[in-house]
Amino acid sequence: MREIQKDVEQLGEACRQISKKTPTGARLALLLTDNLVELLMYKKVTDIFLRERLRARQAPKYSDEKKRKEELQRQSRFSQIRDLSQDEAEVLKVCHGLRNEAYHIGVIREPIIVSVSATYFCLVCALLPRM
Repeated sequence: MREIQKDVEQLGEACRQISKKTPTGARLALLLTDNLVELLMYKKVTDIFLRERLRARQAPKYSDEKKRKEELQRQSRFSQIRDLSQDEAEVLKVCHGLRNEAYHIGVIREPIIVSVSATYFCLVCALLPRM
């Protein structure tokens, strides 16, 4: 329950930033929302490892941290996650790419960032119960 509260709090802050309707607020919302997606993906991959271990009742298929990271990278390609539709996966990919531009390069894309952040936020809110 505590984890869900943190997720909801993070989404609440993203919502406040989007409501400002400024490029800076939208950029912050994009960062917060994408961070939450990454956390959800990490939890999903961790669950996959746990289920595998329980099913196999033997040494896990992915025994070291390197293999875990490789699996996380594979899963984070969004389209490979079974709980997502192809359209949802595409939106996640595009928004993640825009987030990377905003965070790593400083490209904000002012004409679209408010709309993109709002769209990403709405999608993540819809996905949260499923993830």
